[in-house]
Amino acid sequence: SFEGFNDAHPYALAVCSTAPIRRLAARGPADGFERGVLAVATGGLRLVVAHLDAHSAAKRRGEASKLAALIGGLEADEAGPLLLLGDFNTLSRVATDEAAVLRWLDALDAVPHGLDLRRKFADASGSKIDFEPFDILQTAVGHDLCDAACGPTIPTGLLPDAPEVPEGRRQIGLRPDGALSNGAF
Repeated sequence: SFEGFNDAHPYALAVCSTAPIRRLAARGPADGFERGVLAVATGGLRLVVAHLDAHSAAKRRGEASKLAALIGGLEADEAGPLLLLGDFNTLSRVATDEAAVLRWLDALDAVPHGLDLRRKFADASGSKIDFEPFDILQTAVGHDLCDAACGPTIPTGLLPDAPEVPEGRRQIGLRPDGALSNGAF
């Protein structure tokens, strides 16, 4: 089975399953989400996929709050396992080396669009990482399945002391993608 949403948007969402899929909710730009959210039930599981605002921590906080409310409604409607997966464009306290990310942001200030990334990950002062969007999601859902185990997902060549990854690039403790569970498995 296949369920898609926001097909006209360059960041459309979809769920594929060998079991039948029932759409529970879909939210997009008209609902205050830059990219979107799709919630389905399939194979005894409620699955929520989300792609949050890529440019502004303040906007992501708003989207995370709306997503938390949607998840709260899903939890009130029916019990059972729930997974939240997606590109949250936000950082987890557990999986983030805040000092390394701030050094990376300092290095990026010297290159074009560097300030855009500071606005993306830092609080209004620009001096601390804004963890609130992820905190909101984790409070709503429960368990961070990735935690530190998934590792970082953004490579950079701007920090020579960051650990090396394939192709000679350097990796910092930065993982804007996520997998959370309500623990009802």
